[in-house]
Amino acid sequence: MTRRRLVIVVLVVVVLATGSVAFANYLGGGPAHHLDGQGILGSSGDPGSIVAVGFDPIIGGPTWSVGLELCLTQSGDPAVLDGSVAPTKTFGSGFQYLGAFVRQFKRSEGSTPMISVDGFPPQVPDPLHPVHEYSVNDRCQHPKTDRSAPYTELVLGFGRGTETGGGGWMGVDVGYTSGGHHHVVSLGYYFMICGPAAPPQYCGGPT
Repeated sequence: MTRRRLVIVVLVVVVLATGSVAFANYLGGGPAHHLDGQGILGSSGDPGSIVAVGFDPIIGGPTWSVGLELCLTQSGDPAVLDGSVAPTKTFGSGFQYLGAFVRQFKRSEGSTPMISVDGFPPQVPDPLHPVHEYSVNDRCQHPKTDRSAPYTELVLGFGRGTETGGGGWMGVDVGYTSGGHHHVVSLGYYFMICGPAAPPQYCGGPT
């Protein structure tokens, strides 16, 4: 086989391999990405909503816990979390991500959504479960009228970073499987340690 023919064969093999990967992703090899309210797992149900929580590193901390609801936007199979919790986007370097847990409670029994508290892991009356393989079965209620319905909360931990400029997450990506398919939902929650790097519209006033 001549060198020219060998190069042509190699190029053809590379093209076919690349095409096979793309075809595998097309058939479900990669996760389907969606916004809040546009897939099975959600939170507020509004793909355009933003909830921002900023922490003052001078008067609080050094660690904080924040919570956001996880729920099913439609009936059917549960959403089984795959353990991946990551920022949709980050800014600054003055923060640390400390990990995540899941807790479930009923507001009629005295527990309330966390929003934000000092310390991580948080001191709460309900058990904290690992994120990996946790099954979310609760339907979203908007508005939340049934206080006896279970409430599933994703608890994230943040701390001060080595830098002093602040920073944090703009959006939370949560991976899960449902009905045999892998998905990632992007939720509109911004969590940040306030400082010069933080968007002023979220940290410009009281935190």
